[in-house]
Amino acid sequence: MPSFTPATAYAYVSAYRREKRDDGRADVGLKKALAAWGGDFGDGTNVYYRQAFGPDGPFEPPDAFTALAERLAGPLYDAMDTA
Repeated sequence: MPSFTPATAYAYVSAYRREKRDDGRADVGLKKALAAWGGDFGDGTNVYYRQAFGPDGPFEPPDAFTALAERLAGPLYDAMDTA
């Protein structure tokens, strides 16, 4: 099942691209996405997302999450980055 939650995907894309630009550390993107899923106001607090993806979030398989996040949240990041 493709996995997409907006704040989590955007957190991944923004952190991944920022770190990629600096030193190529892609794992930072997933760490930021995990943080965006959890916490008091993260996507993981949404009852519908939790029902769809479970308590661990939309991260399995990781390649599917990162590819979909890039495809959907990447253009938004690009537009905001150049504005």
